[in-house]
Amino acid sequence: MRFLSAILLTGSFIFFCFGSVISQISVSGKVLDDASGDPLVGASVYINNSTIGSSTSTDGSFLLGPASPGVYDIVVSNVSYESIVYRITLSDKDQKVIFRMQGKATQMRNILIMTDEMRRRRMDVLRKQFLGITLAASKTKIINEADIMFESGESSDEIIAFTETPLIIVNNELGYRIYFDLQKFYIDEKGNRTYFFGYARYEDLDKGREKKWERQRLRYYLGSTMHFFHSLHSGQLAENHFKVFQIKDIEGVNAKAMMPVPQSLLVQTDSVNHANYLNIKGSYAVQYLQEPYFKAELSRRELVHGAIRGGVESTIDMLEYPAYLDQNGLLENPMAIQYAGFWSYEKLANMLPINYRPR
Repeated sequence: MRFLSAILLTGSFIFFCFGSVISQISVSGKVLDDASGDPLVGASVYINNSTIGSSTSTDGSFLLGPASPGVYDIVVSNVSYESIVYRITLSDKDQKVIFRMQGKATQMRNILIMTDEMRRRRMDVLRKQFLGITLAASKTKIINEADIMFESGESSDEIIAFTETPLIIVNNELGYRIYFDLQKFYIDEKGNRTYFFGYARYEDLDKGREKKWERQRLRYYLGSTMHFFHSLHSGQLAENHFKVFQIKDIEGVNAKAMMPVPQSLLVQTDSVNHANYLNIKGSYAVQYLQEPYFKAELSRRELVHGAIRGGVESTIDMLEYPAYLDQNGLLENPMAIQYAGFWSYEKLANMLPINYRPR
């Protein structure tokens, strides 16, 4: 691989403000075989974690858009070639890119030979960690689970999974079909560590149910990390029911204090490249003072992390400083923050594409 980049209605008024109308930009170009220079037909080209994508035509050409200004990862994939991930900054004009794909090299893996019961147990763990355990997860299905393979780790507590072809995932709660190019899925059951990364392309499900999908997507948007960052970007945290606190140790006492943080201190502008970044270090608590849609259903089955009276609380730990924001207010590097509390339930089944906007 050339380049690798990782990877919640109430009766009150909801404020959405994402700035003035901004220009829409397109990306066009061609995909070629690097060795022969011949055009590649049917290669998938898409903006990662979005509904913006296409396949190359007979001459290898493609067109992506329209897209808002921002920093995006364009993914180019073909089953016989190494995937390309190209980070691009869209500002005020259309861009053209030529991609040259190299043939996929044979890779030796220690694929596990398992009994049906062993595979069933591992798939149960994978679904919970990958799709989640929310209401949306119960209505989301991986169509081609047979394509998921497991390999051995350094210990019996480790679970490593991968695929050679994109996973096809149908989310009947939010109305998306997701093509997910799973690069790696890892669980250390003893150390209680989990991570997965890959690249996702979203498509709307059946036509004729747009109003239902619109309603459901808004329900899951409210209180989510995306809602938080959009509200932060628009300067309307309080109007959208968010509060932010810095978590500090109290000297001489085995306890912590939560200090309110004004919105004006959370985002600063880099004087060199004029880009916005999160001006926070350490641990912070984010409270959403409304009841997220799936909280009640989840609380009937288990003790909900981050549940507070009349809302939910999540914690964020900064793993990267500074963590830059694009023109849409979203993190350029989603791996810059580690989430706990209520936001830990945001697995794939709850996620919306990055170009989603509430109506």
